[in-house]
Amino acid sequence: MLKSRNVKWVLLLALAALLGGLNPTFAQKQTYTLTLSTWGTPKHPQVSVFIPKFMDLANKASNGQLKFKYFPSGEMVKEAFVNTAVPNDTVDISLTTLDNWVGRVPAVGITETPLWTFSMGQDQTGLEPGKPLFEYFKAALAKQNVLLLALFDVGPAVATTTFPLHTPADLKGKVVRAVSKGSAQVIKALNASPVVMSIGDVYSALQRRTIDGAFSGVAPTWGLRYYEVAKYLMGTNGLTGTFVNGYVMNLAKFNSLPKNVQKALLDAAAQARDEMQDAMIKAYGNFLNKLGAHGMAVFVPQSGSPQWAAWQAALKPFKEQAEKQYPATLVRLVTDR
Repeated sequence: MLKSRNVKWVLLLALAALLGGLNPTFAQKQTYTLTLSTWGTPKHPQVSVFIPKFMDLANKASNGQLKFKYFPSGEMVKEAFVNTAVPNDTVDISLTTLDNWVGRVPAVGITETPLWTFSMGQDQTGLEPGKPLFEYFKAALAKQNVLLLALFDVGPAVATTTFPLHTPADLKGKVVRAVSKGSAQVIKALNASPVVMSIGDVYSALQRRTIDGAFSGVAPTWGLRYYEVAKYLMGTNGLTGTFVNGYVMNLAKFNSLPKNVQKALLDAAAQARDEMQDAMIKAYGNFLNKLGAHGMAVFVPQSGSPQWAAWQAALKPFKEQAEKQYPATLVRLVTDR
């Protein structure tokens, strides 16, 4: 009788183990912990709005299978090294500027040229997953072992300077920080000397006067307190393109995840991106007002003004060159939109 009971227990345990392997309700689901990195000011909506929303949504949508180790403010990967850290699996997911990939994917530089004349509102829908421009950049980055999770427009560049800047003539001979190779080409076309440097180095460079000015986004200009070391700011108002940022993931790591977890990641990124873009559109003008209130002389050239005409004339040769530089398919997507 004892032997018979033992055999029954063994059979029941074996059956439970089999059912657990076939039915997730009988066994604990596997969890996946991903490293997530951002850089720059944590107050920027691309961080402060996107990150908590994305992590929460991804965790819930995956029924707790997705977890994150989050490294803010460049603790794990600095802005300039995202284009090597993500493909090499140093980090799973990272914030990035799209133009940071121009050395590997030259076509992405089009966002920071005069060809890109779209407002943040237009980019809110135009850069959604499934739309032609998003899918174009997604396919290009996939060749680098990178998955494009989200894209968003954080607004036209602003130039923080130690001198009044109203027309291109004011830039001649100045040393100006560029965000990337693409933005450096624009600065060079305006007869200034571009220097590519990380966002974290701009404050000290302006303070020490090793640069005369810096192009950057309006939110970092506020969040990193550039107004303490430079008195002048010019908003480009879309004359030189815009900053398109986003989040990217190691493609091999994404492909290694179960389908339900992949879907949770993509859905969470899309929803967090939409909320972040809404917040950034509302915040852009407020950032300019705050910078002015903290002592900066803020100048924004307006369409139809003499200054606007001067900028357009100076940038015309570069714009014509850019039309030939980038793939015709991409140029049509941008100019025909």
